[in-house]
Amino acid sequence: MIKRTRYSKEFRDAIRNEIVLGQSTLSQVSKRENIASQTLRNWVDEGSRGINGSEQNEMAALKRQNEQLALALGELALENHILKKFHKFLEQKRKSENSSGTLSPQKSASSKDVK
Repeated sequence: MIKRTRYSKEFRDAIRNEIVLGQSTLSQVSKRENIASQTLRNWVDEGSRGINGSEQNEMAALKRQNEQLALALGELALENHILKKFHKFLEQKRKSENSSGTLSPQKSASSKDVK
């Protein structure tokens, strides 16, 4: 039976940083620490993702919230666009009603004018 060795998070982080920063190659660390190169690759990959289980759940919740907010923002943008169009329409209608009248007021036929 193979004995599995558990490495502390600090040790894994130190080894990962040494490899990522280019201070040592993966094969050099593998030989020096007597750790399988695939194990070291896994550590480097985990570090590049930087996400654990609880962070994945939080990330999924944030993505859902982001989608909901994006939908709400889209709806508000559409409503805003419609309101602006309607406001512009009303302004044009008021202008056309004001300008459709005659330039001088018409004299109405009153009983005094009629003889």
